[in-house]
Amino acid sequence: MNLLLRRFAAAFAVASGASGLLAAQSVTLQIKPKVGDTLRLRIEQEMEITAAGRMRDVDTTMTMRSSMLMLSRSIVVLSDDDGTTVRSITDSVAVNPGALDPRLDQVRRALQGKEVRVRFSREGSATLVEADPELPRDLHSVFSQLPATFPRHQVAVGSTWKQRIPIPDAAQGQIAGTLQAVFRLDSLTNRGKRAFISMRGTLSRDSTASVMADGGRMTMTGTVTGFMILDRVRGWVIDALTEMSVQSHIEPAAGKALPPVKMRMRLIQRQRTMDKD
Repeated sequence: MNLLLRRFAAAFAVASGASGLLAAQSVTLQIKPKVGDTLRLRIEQEMEITAAGRMRDVDTTMTMRSSMLMLSRSIVVLSDDDGTTVRSITDSVAVNPGALDPRLDQVRRALQGKEVRVRFSREGSATLVEADPELPRDLHSVFSQLPATFPRHQVAVGSTWKQRIPIPDAAQGQIAGTLQAVFRLDSLTNRGKRAFISMRGTLSRDSTASVMADGGRMTMTGTVTGFMILDRVRGWVIDALTEMSVQSHIEPAAGKALPPVKMRMRLIQRQRTMDKD
């Protein structure tokens, strides 16, 4: 029995020591998939929007819920010291049949079967390089809305870094708001092959930042939380979850006989990279 206890204690000490060394290890976090890799993505999104205002002197509240599932492939065609270029092909898009917003079905039909080329920096930001000519321009941001998430320097477990991410106004082409995010490397597993990263942040938009398309102005505040798992061997985020909660106040344009509107939005998005065939 004493021999078994000593062996167990020795094994525990080795495991603890290895865990401590891994925690103290500084690593590079970056997007760097290999040329020829096919990354199969499953993106699920749920959204709930509640709008409150007055119509004909009566307080009115309306809630809309929708969900979307998109399956796509990203084929790595080029990789160099600065980044990676992929061919992204949308295989299928499905929206829930009970969605009240007909634009969701328009988005589905516009995206399905389309191909684009996207350039990823090592830090994770994305830029649209080439798009299917039939893809509406207002949907280009779907493929190039990823901001840089990883630091340029190496980090150890427990390290945090900040990113200030501008939020563009698709209709106006201006900066409409800001996301102040804090990322943290929570842990490394599989001998450092996988990195677990958490994120929290705040969203804000000043009513003076950008006039809306109809001349109205919006004030917005909110919070964002989430996590991601970076496969450091594949050089790709294989799992990510983002949850956003936003409150906004919309003032109609001067001269319009419309009441102000208060809105609440809750958005949950999950993106997973499926196993190789």
